[in-house]
Amino acid sequence: MIKMTTMIVFRVAGISLVLLLLLSSCVSTGKLTNALPQADAALAAGDYARALKLYEEIIASHEQAATQAQCTVYEQAGNAAALAGDQAVAESHYKLAIYYQQAGPKTYEALAKMYREAGNISKELMMLEPLEKQFPESAQAADSRKRLFELCVISEQYEHAIGLWPQLEEAEKGEALTMQYFQANRKLNRNEACNKIAQQLLKLNGSNVDALFWEAKRYYQLGDNRYVTEMAAYEKNKTRKQYAHLLKELDVATADMKTALGYFKKLWAINPDPDYALYLTNIYARFDDEKNAAYYRQRMK
Repeated sequence: MIKMTTMIVFRVAGISLVLLLLLSSCVSTGKLTNALPQADAALAAGDYARALKLYEEIIASHEQAATQAQCTVYEQAGNAAALAGDQAVAESHYKLAIYYQQAGPKTYEALAKMYREAGNISKELMMLEPLEKQFPESAQAADSRKRLFELCVISEQYEHAIGLWPQLEEAEKGEALTMQYFQANRKLNRNEACNKIAQQLLKLNGSNVDALFWEAKRYYQLGDNRYVTEMAAYEKNKTRKQYAHLLKELDVATADMKTALGYFKKLWAINPDPDYALYLTNIYARFDDEKNAAYYRQRMK
């Protein structure tokens, strides 16, 4: 009889516990159900502190129930914290949204801006890269693409930067950005592309030193290589036909040297650098102009 009574007591206690848990769950669920619209309303009304408090109560409830992955208010909590001026708390909630795969493009953009303001380029890049990869058609990706291009060049991700270039708005491709594109192509030894970019830069700014120097050296090398090659060929085969060919090729080499001369003279006018003097000396010596060759020779040191 005592044993049966004990069993009844335990059974009643167990039922009571289950009922208590169910009741608690219902209360908690009801509380969460009410908290979400209240939090959204507070956020919309500009009461960011209250909104954040309510969102964090929802997050805490999920943490207690070990259902963090099902929580969908990390972004809203981050927005509320950011608007309330608490960047550290905003960052924490935004990062949780990413961790639990609840983040949209605005979260990546918000974190990127946060890191940019803090001067943390590496973290900024870590936000812009997935933004571009996961949400390429989003307005946030479009707005951030120029900055991503710049960071790719800074971080020496030249292939990625070159891949982004065609996607940038033409209006954005001013001299500064085109210079970065030029840099990326030079680093990858894409000489044909650099030839075109140098001309684009000179259209944007006829006094762009990097573009002028690129074109000056390019035409100098073309003329010098042609001269050396054709002279060597004539020395091996001194015939009338070869001589006639030599004269034609030397005309082309001379034209290239004159083009190089024009670029180097413009560079010299901008900045009388001894490196430019070396090229000018060689060009004038090739033209048998000893007076000008001597002038620049004295300025090589």
